Amino acid sequence: MEITIMQRTEIIDGKGYLLTTTRITGLQQVQRHGKPVWVSAITYHDSREGCTSAFRLYKGPIPPEGEVLNKLPPSVEDRVKEIAGQILLRKGAV
Repeated sequence: MEITIMQRTEIIDGKGYLLTTTRITGLQQVQRHGKPVWVSAITYHDSREGCTSAFRLYKGPIPPEGEVLNKLPPSVEDRVKEIAGQILLRKGAV
């Protein structure tokens, strides 16, 4: 599993906005509309409009039940949650 975090500042009407993009690449299972779905990548995009997520659906063979592929190490998972929390706080969603 690979995690990439990119931050840049975009200037709109003379005001700077911090844009953060977090991309998690690797086979993983997520919940979409209350159902488990296998994805090969997740992208979180933070901008002045808010935080959005995008998923790349996995089209390959489904791993056996109970087998976890590419599980994030606890320290990385904690860091991703921390960044997501900061984004939500910054946008006033929490």
